[in-house]
Amino acid sequence: MNWVFFALAAPMAYAFSEILAKFFLEKKVKNGATLLSAISIFRIIMAVAILLIVPISFFEISISSWLLVILLGFAAFAHYLFLLRGMEKEDASTVVALVFVFPVFVALLATIFLGEQLSPLKWFGMVAIVVGVILASIKKFDKKIIFSSVLGLIILSAFFEGIVEILDKVLLSEMNFWHVSAFTYIFLSLFSFSFLLKKKNFGDFKKFVGDKKILAFVGLKELIAMGGFFAFLIAASTTDVSVVSALFATQPFFVLVFAIISTIFFPKFLKESVEKKTLLVKIVAIIFIVVGAIIISA
Repeated sequence: MNWVFFALAAPMAYAFSEILAKFFLEKKVKNGATLLSAISIFRIIMAVAILLIVPISFFEISISSWLLVILLGFAAFAHYLFLLRGMEKEDASTVVALVFVFPVFVALLATIFLGEQLSPLKWFGMVAIVVGVILASIKKFDKKIIFSSVLGLIILSAFFEGIVEILDKVLLSEMNFWHVSAFTYIFLSLFSFSFLLKKKNFGDFKKFVGDKKILAFVGLKELIAMGGFFAFLIAASTTDVSVVSALFATQPFFVLVFAIISTIFFPKFLKESVEKKTLLVKIVAIIFIVVGAIIISA
């Protein structure tokens, strides 16, 4: 069953990509917007490559679709920006677990705007995800419960990811997958580059990408993410997309595993709390999130 290998390789690749993002934010640059601008360099390159390989006439696209594409690019930009802002202050394993509340937003938005119906089982899945997110966001358990300070940022990130998923569905009725992806990358990057209009931000960006080794590692991060993207497509082409999407929900688990391995064996690269109580809560939270996401995707 080769599709299983690719279906699991996708969340593993994306998980490692997120670990690299956390490394950059912890060791090399403190500003998520600067990192997003650097990532956008490679997104633009990918977009141009796609449009050269799979050309399209811009006049074939309706005005309404262009407006939706711009909105899609902004939603993707907002998703990544809030995600990276949250990762500036919080563990990667916690951030990725929290952002997987996005299937709840997808389900609700699809019900409102696309007229899709939610079965009782899917409502149960949504409740499971919410319970998992609440558990994952808890920072202290002593005299009173304290939640992660980035919870609001990550909820916003998840909300915009939900918008991305809905707009993808709408636009795929007029454009193919590759063109939607290319235009998303282009407008995401344009919104990201808008931060560089501020002199300080441009200075930070220039210093960050001026280091060729760092830029190469950012490129490696994007290459790994692209590998996950293709692994997902290969798996989805050989079995039901719902099954592949369900397995993709294991991404928070892989992020946690990579974070633990790094903490134990490579603490200078990335270090997170591996106390038994903390790990137990994270594992239980991720189980709720993954099970809920699988139920919604089924």
